[in-house]
Formats: sequence, C-alpha cells, structure tokens
Amino acid sequence: MNRVLRSHLPSYPATAIEGDDNFVKKCITVDSDSPGTKVTVDPNNPTPSQPSLTILKSADSSGSTACLARDFYPPELKMSMNADSPVLYETTEPVLSSGKYRAVKVANITSNEDVHCSVQHHNQKFNTILASERPPVLTTPAPTTSLMEVCRTSTLSLQDEDMEKMNALSITVLGLRVLLTKNIALNMLLVTRYLYF
Repeated sequence: MNRVLRSHLPSYPATAIEGDDNFVKKCITVDSDSPGTKVTVDPNNPTPSQPSLTILKSADSSGSTACLARDFYPPELKMSMNADSPVLYETTEPVLSSGKYRAVKVANITSNEDVHCSVQHHNQKFNTILASERPPVLTTPAPTTSLMEVCRTSTLSLQDEDMEKMNALSITVLGLRVLLTKNIALNMLLVTRYLYF
C-alpha cells in the first residue's frame, strides 16, 4: 500500500512516495526552464553518520588539491578549504549503494601552503590538515675543537682499520672454501674413475 506525500521546496516541486520496502523515494522535477528529473532514494529510518575526510594533492606542480568527505548521512554538508585559494570544482555526489553520500571540493593551493579541510555536518565540525612539503633547513654547526671530537675521530679510524682486517679475513676464508670445494670435486672424480674404469 503506497502513500503519496507532497511538499514544496524553493523553486522545485517535490513528491515523496513511501512504499513497503523501507525506503522513501523522492522524485524532484526541475522547473520547466531546465528539463530533467532527479531521483534520490534514501533509507526510511537512516542513522546519521559522520564523514571521513581525506586530502589528496596532485603530484605535479599544478597545485590542485582535493578534499574528499566520504560515507556521511544526511546529505547536507558544508565544506571549506584554505580561505584564499580559488575553488576549481565542488560537488556532492548522489547517494551511494551503502545509503551514504560523498562530497569533493578541489582548490588551487600552492605547494608551500598547509592544506586545511573543514566540514560542517549534522551540527558538528570536522577538520584535517595536510602539512606542506617544505625542504629541510640545513644549518652548519659552528666548528668546535673539543677533546670529545678528537677522540671520536681516532675511534673512527680504529673502526676503519678493523673493517679492513675483517674484509681481508672474509676474502681469505672465501678463497679457502673455493679451494676446498675444488679439492673435494677432484677427489670424487678420481674415486669414480678408479671404481668404474
């Protein structure tokens, strides 16, 4: 048994049809100036869910940066990014198969700026920040001639000598292993020749 409810939104006549399948179908017909019909299917008793925010920054130097809000309900959402950055694209996607929504806002933000993404949803505010990739500041320490550094230098040279001895020992052991392997192979060949010939 279907029940028809009628309500009027600003400049959009709307009709909601409630069925037995626990979903409310909203059919919104756009004014006669713009042809088309928008159909939205929402759960009958939806549970509000807060958005998860992600910031995506382009790898090239274009400065395009996107703020993505996912898996939120109800669909009313206000998204903002850095105040002085020009907005390139903004949309709220229609309902997803999970019954939740997603929204995207793309702005042009220079690579040396931190990216701030704020979302106002269901009387709560959510924020996320992506720090800019600034090159590390390299400073050279003032030269010092402390006894500690002199000791470290001599300790390093001792470690270098130990490493040289270690390398020489490793090469010697490797040579002996190769010689032993050749010796075993020759002995096996001689034993085989003696037994079969």
